[in-house]
Amino acid sequence: MKCQVCGRTATGVHYGVSACEGCKAFYRRIVENDTKYTCNFQKACVMKPRACCRACRFDRCVELGMRIHGVKVKSKTPERSEIAIQTDSHTLDAPNAIHVVPTASGAIVHTGNEYIPEVDHSSETSFRSRKLGGFLNRYSEMLNNNRYQRWLTVQAVEHAVDVVFSQQIAQWTHFMNRAANHGQAPHQPETSLGTMLAALHYHNRDSVARSRKFASMLPGMGELEGSVKRSLIVGWKWLAFWMLHHSPFLTRGEFYVTIGPQQFWYCRYWQDKISEPHLNAFIYKFCGELNDIGLNQTETYLLLAVVMFEPSAEIGSPNNECRLLQLLHRHYTDVLFDVLKQRCPDRVSLNATCRKLERFFCGLKQVHRLYYRYIRAIDINREVLPLRASKGGTTISVLDALHRDEEDTAHLS
Repeated sequence: MKCQVCGRTATGVHYGVSACEGCKAFYRRIVENDTKYTCNFQKACVMKPRACCRACRFDRCVELGMRIHGVKVKSKTPERSEIAIQTDSHTLDAPNAIHVVPTASGAIVHTGNEYIPEVDHSSETSFRSRKLGGFLNRYSEMLNNNRYQRWLTVQAVEHAVDVVFSQQIAQWTHFMNRAANHGQAPHQPETSLGTMLAALHYHNRDSVARSRKFASMLPGMGELEGSVKRSLIVGWKWLAFWMLHHSPFLTRGEFYVTIGPQQFWYCRYWQDKISEPHLNAFIYKFCGELNDIGLNQTETYLLLAVVMFEPSAEIGSPNNECRLLQLLHRHYTDVLFDVLKQRCPDRVSLNATCRKLERFFCGLKQVHRLYYRYIRAIDINREVLPLRASKGGTTISVLDALHRDEEDTAHLS
């Protein structure tokens, strides 16, 4: 007889439904503690014996008719297992927190060195909440829920990257390997300044569409109002997105990305023809320093989410929306540093990575300043290239925008 909830071997009819010990204990804990879970995948999760969505698992219990006063027959209740209390640091500098893991023999079932959701073992019984008591039980549930949510966030970000960017990333990776490593860069004799400008406009529109789709797939985005959602992927944050997304394809002083329907190589030669060389030098420097951090693909797009949810003052959102942004920003920051902790082999390596990230966040201030003082002032109708910024007939240089006094150039309107 199989468990109607998850498919494992059932141990009897618990609360009116044929179920295993794990699902029995899971349902009882939620009902007794009045715990609420939210599905991040529109309630489309597939029930599996392990690592299934808690919200969908509970909904499945309710759908099948489980009730706390249901009839129980033919139960094969195992002996009470021991409770092992394990310390597990959940944030970079946070003190050790209590993490409760039930086992059959009293041994710890995992070390906290990998991302796994809470696993319900067949030996788990409903005595757990009674033995721990109110406070410790609620605290252990909070820690387990937090860890599980971080794991779901990592999965969601990786899925979003796969859906939105995987084909483009694979294409650029192949092109960079062929052009940079094997000297097979295209000559592009058919390319002119006009065709490259058209390709760049096409590429930027495509990048905006991709950034919006990526953002829409992130857990928590659905909780925000429409105007706030739109504000997260425009302005200086879109500039940061562009550099984060393109930086892995910068090597040996050159970007290896292709743009437009014709897939032209947008190399440094054409970049300096279209935009001011000092602006390109800033972008190359910023992307080079980002590459020096040594983030992998998942970490790069988690960092993008951290930047995206940064509660900037110019968003002008209501107080409740600002609080949501702060929570999301903190959550994605926690997830990023947790992932880094799992990857870095030792604390020395982790500290070095964190110092580089600190410099990156300081560099974001310059991105913010550059956008408001320079890029917003670029005259896109200017017929003479490269495009330059100006205000009141006076040309603004990139160096002026980055280093002029705050009170003189707070915002260029």
